[in-house]
Amino acid sequence: MESLRRDRCQGALLGLWLAPTAIRTLNISGDRPANRPVNLPLAPDMAADMAAVAALSLAQVNHFTASPSTFHTRPWPKALPYWLFSLPVLLRYHDSWQQRLQWVYMHLSSLDSLTKADAKINSIAISQSLLLGDLLQIALRCEGNSTDLGCVGQGQRWQFWQNHLSLLAERAQAYNLISGQTLSYQTLLTHLNQAFTNQAFTFAEASPLAAADQIWVQALAAALSQPQSYSLTARQLAYWGDRTALVAPLMSGALQGQAALPVLCQLRSAPLHSEHLEHFEFRHQLPGRATLLAAANRLVDQWAGILPAADSNSATDRVRNLHTIIAK
Repeated sequence: MESLRRDRCQGALLGLWLAPTAIRTLNISGDRPANRPVNLPLAPDMAADMAAVAALSLAQVNHFTASPSTFHTRPWPKALPYWLFSLPVLLRYHDSWQQRLQWVYMHLSSLDSLTKADAKINSIAISQSLLLGDLLQIALRCEGNSTDLGCVGQGQRWQFWQNHLSLLAERAQAYNLISGQTLSYQTLLTHLNQAFTNQAFTFAEASPLAAADQIWVQALAAALSQPQSYSLTARQLAYWGDRTALVAPLMSGALQGQAALPVLCQLRSAPLHSEHLEHFEFRHQLPGRATLLAAANRLVDQWAGILPAADSNSATDRVRNLHTIIAK
């Protein structure tokens, strides 16, 4: 079972790592929905932009494994989806929603000092990270029949996720979130359920979700419905052209492990050249495949207790004061 978890963890990080190469390989830049929101501009070089963002997210894995107890103090650009920052935490604590909640709140616990608009953004950021963590828990723990999701028919796959999404409806209450965050989690879950069930997506102006958050839901639903095809889920990323859709290739890799990732893309994948980085705000270079696999192995080793994790004393104190933090 541990080897399967390790493969799924590696698959998640490799899925994110391969996304820029998959975009260039698919070459579908002109095939986008007519109803794409105009307030989400396309990057001139989408693949390079996604590579820079993915590289920044993957760099957090090394920071976390090097110093888990201080990771929550690291800054993160507001312009980027928060779940990309919390990814190593979600993978490291894939079997403990309590630990995931603790870490997310440690980094986003200053809601009382934010404006109303910032508080709403933070509420969605918290809910996205928690919901993605719940789905990664299903994938990495291989709950139910998730090991065979790529081999079964669509009907059986639909029933599997319907059952699990229904169970997650109770998770918001277990999280004991404040009212706005509970609503955000439930709203994301409801939209995810609808997108997965209908397999169709249109932007609704009256939706409580912003355009980028609706894209996040649609991309995630695509990964859940087609776990056997990394190319189809990576197509969602190129289709919508928004950074938050990086959740699709990430989830696809987590559900099926390395075996589901196209070998051709892995052979073609290469770090972004430094001259390309000059045009991007986030100047991080994608690591090599071996470096990334080593980082994934360190995450699993910390989970298994082979490598030391966060300081036990400080972690115990934070767990004891968790409800106090939430109340703020």
